Amino acid sequence: MKKKLLLNFVYWMPVGHIVEALKYTKGFADSNKSLDIYLALNSSTTTELAKSCSWIKKVYSVDVEDIWKKGKKANSFKKIPKKWDYIVSDKRSKNLSNSGYERKMRKYYGLTNQYLSASWIDHTKSWFNKDLPRELNYKPNSKIELKVPKKAENYIKKLLRKDKFRIAVLLAGSANAGEYPSIESWIYILKEIKKKYPEVSFYITGYNKPQNGRTSTNAYSKEDIDKLFREVEAINCYNIGLWNQIVLIKESDIFLSPHTGFAFLAMCVGTPWLTLSGGNWPEYIFNDVAFYSVLPKTKEYPFYASKIKFNELSIDEKRRVSKMDSNGIKERMKDIINGIKLLTDKSFTYKKSIKQHLHNINKSGINKKALFVFDSQNSF
Repeated sequence: MKKKLLLNFVYWMPVGHIVEALKYTKGFADSNKSLDIYLALNSSTTTELAKSCSWIKKVYSVDVEDIWKKGKKANSFKKIPKKWDYIVSDKRSKNLSNSGYERKMRKYYGLTNQYLSASWIDHTKSWFNKDLPRELNYKPNSKIELKVPKKAENYIKKLLRKDKFRIAVLLAGSANAGEYPSIESWIYILKEIKKKYPEVSFYITGYNKPQNGRTSTNAYSKEDIDKLFREVEAINCYNIGLWNQIVLIKESDIFLSPHTGFAFLAMCVGTPWLTLSGGNWPEYIFNDVAFYSVLPKTKEYPFYASKIKFNELSIDEKRRVSKMDSNGIKERMKDIINGIKLLTDKSFTYKKSIKQHLHNINKSGINKKALFVFDSQNSF
């Protein structure tokens, strides 16, 4: 009889955190053939991603709001079995605050600590087979390959042109607008790429109609988006649905975006990621796929570890200090083109990407000590 492991990963909603969870589950699945993997996620996030992963036996969608109101009587909590062989919880659950939304997640973890039991309980970390029970193994940074629905593949086939070169573009993530270029800067970027690669087709995607508490890309107004499509020849792929977006990215030669956890999905369908780096966080999941980060040349980046209180700055100030203003974009345009050149070269492998990334980090002057990579596979 197979033993059962629950990865208890109920956290904030951004897609990047789901990819973290999938990587952890894959690490256990790849190294324990006689183990069934189960996953608990916040129901307000993209749980359907986990349901597409064959190595996950079952996904429990946890309604944090309902648990806040009803406690252990909440339906989503009652559905989680109380006895396991192994339970691994998200390490951030130990440091949740007692205010705002985090207090609701904290209540959930309080219930799991009280009512769920296992012969071994721990929190996510880079084990490297240390501190694990003798019979339990973990493969760090296991590669994910998402299986996409046929329906989404058929939808995208009808949408795509007969392109020689295709770039899928996400203009922004779910953070504050100041962490992303202005729409004028995006118009400049896309026009410059078009000058260098006249055969390119841009497919611009995003999601500005959030549902059920999910994150969205609301950094730009409808007027901004309309302006971009008037000035740049591109295909509008806004609000086409999650799986359609993922297939669109899969069918593209490059995925271009600022830093956002959603972009980790590109790596999970084998599409190289060209990142306009900046904001609070560095890129840290690459999934053995080629990538190129256009780094801001500032020692304050990444800002989560900076003395500058980045979240308190105005939009203009954020763009200026993180090199997302018009001058910063123009300074980095040559590097954006260089990234495209490298990522369209089939000999530019993941290993070469890491080597190039380390070189760029060393010459950029950024805060090297604040950089990290999922499962600590590479030290910067």
